[in-house]
Amino acid sequence: SGTWHGTLKITPQVELKIVFNFKTSEDSKPSVTLDSPDQGAYGIAGEVNFISADSVNVTVKRIGLTFTGRKQDGKLIGKYTQGTMSTNLELFPDEQRQSLLTLNTLLYSPFIAIVSRILRIFVL
Repeated sequence: SGTWHGTLKITPQVELKIVFNFKTSEDSKPSVTLDSPDQGAYGIAGEVNFISADSVNVTVKRIGLTFTGRKQDGKLIGKYTQGTMSTNLELFPDEQRQSLLTLNTLLYSPFIAIVSRILRIFVL
């Protein structure tokens, strides 16, 4: 589970950010969506063909994409293939995004509590 992001090097001059969002459903079935923020594409459904504690294989049939990677030194290192293009890709866990969510919760919780009290005063 979690969000993993990396930079896909198409040519020496062209790079695209890529994000894999892994989730596990209540029945323990893994799923994945793909985001390509630089292209404005989000939530493209994919399939998890294989996942273990240290490796993963996913496909996104809609765009002819396959990624096979192995966890090493806290990142997923593997091969990204789309159509006839194949290149190495390193994915990093999105710990920064999780840290920002935690920070926002800490910052806004007191504000939300105050607004809730004010609203209760006016509503009651």
